Amino acid sequence: MLQHSDGSVFTASWASFRDTLPGQPIRRDAKVYIQLAVGTPTITLTAMLDTGAAFSVLHADLAEELGAFDDADAPPLKLATRHGLLPGHLVRRPAWLLAEDGESLEVDATFWVSRAWRHGHFLGYGGLLQRIRFALDPESNQFHFGPI
Repeated sequence: MLQHSDGSVFTASWASFRDTLPGQPIRRDAKVYIQLAVGTPTITLTAMLDTGAAFSVLHADLAEELGAFDDADAPPLKLATRHGLLPGHLVRRPAWLLAEDGESLEVDATFWVSRAWRHGHFLGYGGLLQRIRFALDPESNQFHFGPI
């Protein structure tokens, strides 16, 4: 548990984070990969934490599995990515930050999805990280989190 200087709770849960994706060679290159569930608590994935990203992003295959391309009311949005300007839209899905210690946290999250996006999952500030409290402990590879 992390506390404010006045003793009040800042975060009450944590989970380990990885420096590389599962199955990749271990290296320390300043990346943070978090495990979470999206859509249902049984669909788990590993996403790169990117506080500079405007939105969280789901790989097209998972977005398809979650029915995200069937959302008729989803607002369209072209997103500038490292792979160019891509068409997509915003969808809301529940997401769960999975705790190793403390309680897992459900978040009503906004994701950008595109049939053209096949470059992994990202946790961005807008629509997800802005809705929680979080901190990183790089010495122990711990991602601390809790509700606002």
